[in-house]
Amino acid sequence: HTSGGRCSLFCWHIGLLLTYVVAITAGDNTEQRISHVSVLLPAPGPAGDKISFALHAYNGCYTWHTWNHSILQLEPVPDPSPDEACASTIHIVPLEVGGDASTKVVATDRDATLTCDVFIAQLAWLQVLTTTRTMVVDELHVLSAQAFDGMDNVFTTLQGLRLKWEFRVEQAGLDAKTFVELLSVEDAETTLAPDDCNRRNATLQGLESETVVVKGLNPGRVLLDLSLVNVGLAAKTVEINIVDNLRIVPPRARHSMLLLMVNPVSPVQLHLMRKRKGRWAQVDTQAEGFLWSTPSTAIARMEPTSGLFWGQATGQVVVSVTDQHFAANAAQQLVELVVALHMRFKFHLLPKQGRTHQQMPFAHHALPFTKQQTHLLAHSDYIVEVQVYDSKFRRIYIPQVIPVAFEPLSGDAVMYKQPKVERLDDARLARHGIANNYTVGENLLRLPTLEPGSLHLSACLTQKDDAIILHSKAITGRECVLHKRVQVFVDAPVHIVHEPADLFNKDGVIYLPLHRDNVRQRYTPIIRGGSGQYVLYAPANGFFEVVDEATLQVRDQTGEGILIVIDKANPDNNITVSVVVSRPTSMEFAPGAREAPIGAPVTLELLMRDNQGFAFTKFDQLPLSWTVMYADLFAHQGTRPTMRSSLLALKPGSTHVEVTSSSDITASTYISAFKPLALEPNNEHLLILIGSTLELDVIDGPTKIHTYPSEIVTSATSDGAFATVVKSEPYKFLVTCGQEVGSQPLTVRLRHTSALHGAEPTMWELQRTVECAVPAALHLAPAPRRGIAKGEQAGSWDVYMKEAGEEVFVRPIFSDPRGRPFVAYESFNLEWAVSDAQVAVLADRGGPAAQLTLRRPGELTVHAQVHGFTTALAGKGKPAAIHFDAHCRLAILTSLQIVPETAMLWAHPHISQTLQVTGGSGKYTFSHPALEAAQFTPQAAGTALRVRWLGSGDLPVDIPVKVHDLVYDYATATATIHVADMHRLVSNTSKLALQLGHTEGVQLAAVNQAGARFPTAQCAHMDPRATLSRRILEVVDRGRCVFEVKSLHTGHATIYFTATNAAGQPVHTSIEVVVYAEEVVVPGEMAIRSGTSIELYFMGGIPGSQKVGKRFVSANPRIARVNEMGLVTAAAPGATSLTVSWRSNDKQIQKVVEV
Repeated sequence: HTSGGRCSLFCWHIGLLLTYVVAITAGDNTEQRISHVSVLLPAPGPAGDKISFALHAYNGCYTWHTWNHSILQLEPVPDPSPDEACASTIHIVPLEVGGDASTKVVATDRDATLTCDVFIAQLAWLQVLTTTRTMVVDELHVLSAQAFDGMDNVFTTLQGLRLKWEFRVEQAGLDAKTFVELLSVEDAETTLAPDDCNRRNATLQGLESETVVVKGLNPGRVLLDLSLVNVGLAAKTVEINIVDNLRIVPPRARHSMLLLMVNPVSPVQLHLMRKRKGRWAQVDTQAEGFLWSTPSTAIARMEPTSGLFWGQATGQVVVSVTDQHFAANAAQQLVELVVALHMRFKFHLLPKQGRTHQQMPFAHHALPFTKQQTHLLAHSDYIVEVQVYDSKFRRIYIPQVIPVAFEPLSGDAVMYKQPKVERLDDARLARHGIANNYTVGENLLRLPTLEPGSLHLSACLTQKDDAIILHSKAITGRECVLHKRVQVFVDAPVHIVHEPADLFNKDGVIYLPLHRDNVRQRYTPIIRGGSGQYVLYAPANGFFEVVDEATLQVRDQTGEGILIVIDKANPDNNITVSVVVSRPTSMEFAPGAREAPIGAPVTLELLMRDNQGFAFTKFDQLPLSWTVMYADLFAHQGTRPTMRSSLLALKPGSTHVEVTSSSDITASTYISAFKPLALEPNNEHLLILIGSTLELDVIDGPTKIHTYPSEIVTSATSDGAFATVVKSEPYKFLVTCGQEVGSQPLTVRLRHTSALHGAEPTMWELQRTVECAVPAALHLAPAPRRGIAKGEQAGSWDVYMKEAGEEVFVRPIFSDPRGRPFVAYESFNLEWAVSDAQVAVLADRGGPAAQLTLRRPGELTVHAQVHGFTTALAGKGKPAAIHFDAHCRLAILTSLQIVPETAMLWAHPHISQTLQVTGGSGKYTFSHPALEAAQFTPQAAGTALRVRWLGSGDLPVDIPVKVHDLVYDYATATATIHVADMHRLVSNTSKLALQLGHTEGVQLAAVNQAGARFPTAQCAHMDPRATLSRRILEVVDRGRCVFEVKSLHTGHATIYFTATNAAGQPVHTSIEVVVYAEEVVVPGEMAIRSGTSIELYFMGGIPGSQKVGKRFVSANPRIARVNEMGLVTAAAPGATSLTVSWRSNDKQIQKVVEV
């Protein structure tokens, strides 16, 4: 349509329907079709009005023609070009004819032919087509003209005919323009249908269209006349009423049926509302001449001018209000009078600016009738509304509320501020999103800024004046028809306790990984606040979903969505967070401590990040492999480590830790374990000889960590006048006593700062007491080391010596009157002596300690003397001389030994293995695992242990046995017994060559599956048996698996040895035996002519050994020669001898042949 044109409201719905039809037929939009298959057009009148109708053909370019050019003219569309040979639209113009006529219009496109039947007839009668005979003020109405022929057929169009629309009133002196206005298409704020857009051309030429838009201005009655200009044809006059848009309402909104309480005492004020120019306004019915009425005075009565309504009895009644000046201008409201039976509370949340929770569609919640408690959100404002219902649980309108002072029945005293009643008008309620349709008058109870806690609310409905009273207790002097009391819990806002990884993101977003193998990561957020029962809601997305009501699960796409956490008890209490699903690209360890003392854990937290650098909140379902290089230093605590692992420090040292995911993403770090921080000497009370200096070392702790850069700072303070503290080295301090006796505190501090980013400094502090004093006694003791223990006598010590040349130090121990030892005494001079230089040699007689070099086991006494020392005690006056003489006894012993350290035991109940212990004090205890299949029996007054296998349990088994010295518990020795069954028999030879009449011994042995031999002593119980393949031998069992084989006849034979193992299965071995006669040289002597040869040969011996390995030597080769094959050749007359030697059966044999 042309610019500025709009289509009518009447046709807007038709437009939507056409759009729908076009949409569902779009699949066949290539079909060639014509817009009308038949049309009825009016014949032109005598005034020469030109009728024109546009006919359309679709999906082609067509040539048009008519069968009868005398009654119909085809005019091309001037746009885009009249010169084109084909077109999709043609204008049909009927020509003057004497009567009715018909013809066809044909459109041709190649092989497609479309036809339209055109009928031309005379106009017979006219009418106004309208959907209503009542118009509303300020609203637009569409009126259309419709024409018919003599057969009551409707003409397709009236375009080109001149129509006249005329409004008039019957009352004299009034103008129709006061009540109604005829608008042009441009003036009407509406939209016309497409066909009407074409008809606008006629209106623009000064003619009135067959469709017009009319607007009501004021209430009243008008008459409409419609006629055709120059034809003398008119339609029947139409009577139209223009009325106001009226409704009867309580103070807020209209209801299809208004429910009121039966109350003949207190009336309900009804109002009449009128809509003008898009806004509703209350009508002063008395001033504007409206009268109120109701037909049934037995049920209700009304005051005619004011709108006051009294309910007399239960039932339904219609309330009417009518304009006295125009009776059609009226409104009605159906009212039902009921009895109130139920009451409940409704709470309206007043949103705040910057609120983080979602305003849910069901946020303004009302308590169910049976529920006596509710949950509200802390730090928020609520409006409390009381609702009343009848027996069918239908809402009853209550006309007013009388608020009084509000107090909690029970609750937290600081939980709430004193609420006050505020007057909230409609505009303010609308800003808060509250549709005030049923509120009790204009007064609502507002509870502002509640803190977490609980309180009670009570409401009382009085029949006297339909009043609801909110109070903390029953209202004095009033009778409550209904009473409701609820407990209100005010909850903290719902919030998510973020994982440690979220602290590095600092944006509150939940980041979840999508593994390359599409591992569906799950995450259950930790939620706090509210009632403790929550609903997780995630709008539909392809990235994650909510499963099991409380857990997020990643789907198979990356992207971002939102998660809403809602308190089940209070939907207002909710929070919205973003959830991002992305692919992991890197991994690292979170900042934190990488060291711990022995016995404490190092907790490692992994951070896995995406390509944007954001750390994932949870990735514990991704496959991770943790590798600790030195597993003896740290051990995993708890279950399989995932994104967090606690490694327990076992012993000092550092190790490399690496974590690898199946995505080939790795992270590594070093962790260290150390002994707890200590001082050397580690005495709590540091006794120092006056005038002496103590070197105090800071040992262990983080000072031994070298796996990564760190800063360690030590300091020491001591408040007092008796001693001074000076730092000599990074971890050493010198504590020096003066010449006065006294004590003072000492504090040593260590501050360790790791170079790792984010690691907090570690502070260590040790408290000691320094006392400067004079010793009262001296005794001697060896310096602590393994292998030294106190003896049975006072002042005696046992020293274990593994080998000669070991050194032992004996040091003096000075003590005060309370027996506490001194840690520094450098101002003393000591002299040392030993009683037996054969046992130990003293290296230095005047040193601070006796250095002894051990030579052999034995006993000796070590002496120490201190004399000539003088001191002046503080406050005592005269100097005093001090002399000490002390000694101690040393017993040099050998260390523990178990014989044998490793033993084989056949798993047979008759076989046992004895372990013998030597060395130490001679008093021992054995420890071994508790095995039902093994029997352990102490022997020889506890110095030996016999082990026997009872024949049950899986084999092989290694039984560790440990022996402890009862006197010196640090003295230990270990042995291992390998328990197994016989797997096979073996012998000392697999083949045996035996000379006839000789005897040979065969030694058997049993071995386990690994090939280890059982001891020969256990063979007696194995009972091996021998069998022969031929009776050319005699085999005699000599015991302990030794057999004697004697040859009886020459030949070959096999000896089979068989035994039965503990499992009852036979085990075997065999020996191949050959028996041979003594081997001799033939001839033993010979006479041979010069120049001739004779060959030596052999008889007897091991079969196949003749001339093998034989050696021939001539005593005089000038007389007779012999080659390597035994061929003797005479060279010259004379006599000589030949020597033949060889090895047979590992024996050297030599024979002489005389020649």
